[in-house]
Amino acid sequence: MIRHNCGIGGAYQSNELVLDLYEIGTMLQHRGHEAAGIAVVEKGTIKDFKDMGSVSEVFDKKIWGQEIGAETGIVHNRYSTTPVSTIAQPLTSTEVAIAHNGNLVNVDELSRKYGALPETDSWFILRVFEEEEGDLVKAGLRCFDECKGAYNVVAINRRGDMLALRDKYGFHPLFIGNKDNAWYVASETIALAGIGVRYDDIEEIAPGEMVLFSENKRETISVENAERRECFFEYCYFAHHLSHLNKKGNSEIRRDIGKKLWEKYKLKADIVTYIPNSGLDYGKGFSAGAGIPLEEVFAVNTSFKRVFITPEGKEMRNGLHLNRYSRSYLKLVPGNKVKGKSVIVADDSIVRSNVVNAASRRLFESGAKEVHFVIGVPPIKYPCFYGIDFPTSEELIAYHIKSNNEVEIGRYVAKLIANNLGIDEERISVNYLGLKELMEVFSDEKGYCYACLNGDYPIL
Repeated sequence: MIRHNCGIGGAYQSNELVLDLYEIGTMLQHRGHEAAGIAVVEKGTIKDFKDMGSVSEVFDKKIWGQEIGAETGIVHNRYSTTPVSTIAQPLTSTEVAIAHNGNLVNVDELSRKYGALPETDSWFILRVFEEEEGDLVKAGLRCFDECKGAYNVVAINRRGDMLALRDKYGFHPLFIGNKDNAWYVASETIALAGIGVRYDDIEEIAPGEMVLFSENKRETISVENAERRECFFEYCYFAHHLSHLNKKGNSEIRRDIGKKLWEKYKLKADIVTYIPNSGLDYGKGFSAGAGIPLEEVFAVNTSFKRVFITPEGKEMRNGLHLNRYSRSYLKLVPGNKVKGKSVIVADDSIVRSNVVNAASRRLFESGAKEVHFVIGVPPIKYPCFYGIDFPTSEELIAYHIKSNNEVEIGRYVAKLIANNLGIDEERISVNYLGLKELMEVFSDEKGYCYACLNGDYPIL
């Protein structure tokens, strides 16, 4: 079954609907590259335009040049957490269209109720909305009752109403904003800012909350028993570094984690560098704490997408962690900045070890004396069932050592890399942040989900 962590958005009463949906989708492109699409309401009819590919590719193939006279619509880009499929969203019927971000954990229960086991769990959400014949609020309340797991939903009906809904745990982010008498929805603040919504006009949709836009009015409905367990990985990797999912921006949070890594390990080296692009702010924080200059050593081939969320990245989990894709993705910048030097490399996380292996090979081939990785996310030992793409323990490199101590796990990973490259173990180290230190960075009133780190699942 296809399950998703994706980017979703919507626009209500927009005078430039197609352009707004395009800009929201492209600003959320980092959340998924496999498929994209829009659905709009035009003269009482739901129309959808979708295909495999990036947002710009799908708009070029399916949308630009179409005469679309709608003012309300939704957008979706997909990163599926299973092998590559041909499913694209939004999902539509004659009455409604939905865009879904997340994973449902009770698909067996829902399949018994609805008499089917579809290829995507998003189908169950569409079915709920279909049965309510376009009554978005009733359908949303049924979702809260029937669906378990992670689900952010943006839906429209053929009357031109729009609903934005966030599950009771708020696993993934969802925001609304207004500009020029139009209302907008997006997975991240960066997408709303990208279409010109002022920061002060952006609001978070709270866990267990849905917002209805109808008859040029906004109505907020909240359900009881909501318990915030927001995915920490959104802050550390998945969301754009310029998004504000919290009082702090993601960049500031990642720099704070980089400083924590310096305080924990006090590593010495000639230069600090980072894995682009998600490692940049961790590198800045470590560099500032250590007083070691930050250098740009790696350059990402811009024709390649984020390794972790691509179909090629999924192939790497089958032991092909140093395949041509991985090596081609990560290049060194012109001019050898590492020959004869000790190098600290900052990155967000190690899931399957694809990138750290490729980076180590590049650096040692270029004459680096030592390589020391500093990793912002503690060892990932447990699968995620809520939308991040590590659904089984066996593919997680940290799972294969019994210890829960981040220092011991770091030694284990470093030894594997050294053996793989045929170098002395003393020349490489892997240094993870601990869960306690990570929690200290996230020290505010919000609740977070750390299930992939400690096995404490809010719902199964």
